[in-house]
Amino acid sequence: DAQGLRIDTLEVRSSAKGLVALRADVPMEGAVQGTMHLERFPIGEALAFALGTRPFTGQLSGDAHLRGTRTMPLYDWRIDGDSLGVDGIYLPRVVSEGLYTGRRLVAQATITDSAGGRVNAEARIPMDLSIGKVEKRLLSDAVDADINADSLKLDAMGISVAGVSRVRGVVDGHVAVTGTMDRPIGTGSIVLSGFSAFAEALGIEPNQGRAVVRAAQDSLILESFRIVSGGASDTLGVQGALRYALNEPITMRSHMVANNVVLARSRNGTELVLSGTLDARGPLKRPSVEGSLFVPRATLKIDPLGASTALDLTTTSARAYLAPSEIPVVDIAGRSLTRLGQFASVDRVRVELGNDVWVRTPEATVKLSGGVNLSTKGEALVPEGEISANRGQYKLDLGVVNRSFSIDSGRVRFFGDTAIAPSLDISATNVVRLSTGDEIPVSVHIGGTIERPLLTLSSTDPLYASAPESEVISLLIFGAPTFALDGQSQSTVRAVTGVLLPSVGGFGLVEGALNKLLPGFNTLQLTAAGGQSGDLNASSLINNLSLTAGKQVGEKTFLRLNTGVCRSSGQTSARGLWGGVAVEYRISTGLTAQMGVDPGSAPCSRSSGDLFPRLQFGFDLFREWIF
Repeated sequence: DAQGLRIDTLEVRSSAKGLVALRADVPMEGAVQGTMHLERFPIGEALAFALGTRPFTGQLSGDAHLRGTRTMPLYDWRIDGDSLGVDGIYLPRVVSEGLYTGRRLVAQATITDSAGGRVNAEARIPMDLSIGKVEKRLLSDAVDADINADSLKLDAMGISVAGVSRVRGVVDGHVAVTGTMDRPIGTGSIVLSGFSAFAEALGIEPNQGRAVVRAAQDSLILESFRIVSGGASDTLGVQGALRYALNEPITMRSHMVANNVVLARSRNGTELVLSGTLDARGPLKRPSVEGSLFVPRATLKIDPLGASTALDLTTTSARAYLAPSEIPVVDIAGRSLTRLGQFASVDRVRVELGNDVWVRTPEATVKLSGGVNLSTKGEALVPEGEISANRGQYKLDLGVVNRSFSIDSGRVRFFGDTAIAPSLDISATNVVRLSTGDEIPVSVHIGGTIERPLLTLSSTDPLYASAPESEVISLLIFGAPTFALDGQSQSTVRAVTGVLLPSVGGFGLVEGALNKLLPGFNTLQLTAAGGQSGDLNASSLINNLSLTAGKQVGEKTFLRLNTGVCRSSGQTSARGLWGGVAVEYRISTGLTAQMGVDPGSAPCSRSSGDLFPRLQFGFDLFREWIF
């Protein structure tokens, strides 16, 4: 009112027993006084509720006082902040102290560790905090501040970052800031040494980190940043600077060098190794980026299709099974990143893939090679170039059954234009093993574009070479042509069921478990054929069972191992084993040699009394031409 402001007692309590208590007596004339007391008060939640600001976590405790007069007030405070943070990043205990007197505000903030190290920031600002209307609160735009770090140990601070643990390192240095608000001038440097941290999601623990940040007049310079991830020579280094000159937009420049640095190596088999350089320069709001990156080794596990199935066998028309919108094509090179062009202009960034780069999805395991040029068109990051699928496995999910195809060759072509969809050219083969021991090769070709893929099925077997696709589908699903399914007896139905049963999700789970048990192999494929026996039990399912495992050895060699179990002749309980080995060697681009020893197309057909089938030796030379 006209006499001033008086608050006898005002208390606000939170549901977690936090408290803020106010008392004040501010008359229009004479002495003024006031106090504020805080106890574990959730200040972030209170501000978000009252002002609609972004909520943050943490609690405040402490006291603030007001004395003096309206024209010459005196303020002082000491406030402790506990676990202040946002988005999973939480600070340790922060102590803030301040004093305002004689139209000068001196504010301090201190963070200490349990070992006696500390970092202290202090700012001195000429201000007019008189109670009432004043012409100008900020009396001068002069800046006078200091930051001092004295052996602050990160592992003794209690700092918390979601997904990051075992944070270590020591911070030392001093930075002074003078000049004006519009043109601050900094001097001094801050050094971080012995840095290491464990990134839980990536499964890596970079170490031996060191960073030197120096303030020089109107620039903030990152003199060096270096960290080791992987072996002793697997490093990532960065240098750069920010420049904030008067009446000019803030500009930046940076140079990154990666030398076989391990960016991911998690327990589920994901791995990513990177080499190369990246340079960025220009306005901080949208710098230009260029460089060259090389991925010598990677295993990326993704699920681009979720749990959706490709083909629904509940429909009445077999042709509907091949609807393009339902074909599960693994988007091995990814779609264009949207909106990245808002933050950076990418030009001439080349990404090359090495000879040990694999992508694993629930539907496929694919070895990739090739390279693309990345650039921004508008707000989107678009690739231009070709990615090849050298080998791998592709599982065609048909709803109630699935079949695994070995990838023979594949290409995804990117045209560097968001208006032109990347084109597909992928060929794969599945060998259908009949209960008679015969093997029928079935080929699948995926063409068209990523947005509109086209699938065709065929077979090189003389009996099916000119057959319609419905016969090939029947062969894939039932292990027999359509005429063999009509009018058959119950025994034939059991035989067909014996073909279907091993593929009803079970082998997919087994292959997933084998990938975890045998992480050293790049590909694992488990197959079986049904028999004429009417007993569909666990014993019958391992008849004619085969396992194929593949391993990349070096840059040019791929090793493939085959083994399996056969019921012996006469349908007795005795069983035999068979095995084979094949080696592929890439002589040059487009020229590959293959040599192998195996029991042939019918490994379970053998003379009575033989423990292992007779083996055959093969040598092939493959030449690939691209038109």
